[in-house]
Amino acid sequence: MEAIARLSDKLARRGPDSAGTRNDVAMGYVFFSEGDSEVILKACHAWGQDCVWRFYGMFAFAIWDMRDRRDGGAARLFLGRDRFGIKPL
Repeated sequence: MEAIARLSDKLARRGPDSAGTRNDVAMGYVFFSEGDSEVILKACHAWGQDCVWRFYGMFAFAIWDMRDRRDGGAARLFLGRDRFGIKPL
């Protein structure tokens, strides 16, 4: 059983929130799920493109941001990927 416990620890969540990003971004945000997608969106809102420096583990995402478009600006595409490129975009 001890061997299974060690293996389980190694296979624990390894997404962008594995290091507790949810706790960093939680101030002022309400989370409705346990998913990494929600953490990514709220981290992006809080820190902009610098949010990727707070993510550890495997991740890849694309965010189509239309907020500037309401003010006559252009929509933006934000692509993020883990440092080793493990997850494909």
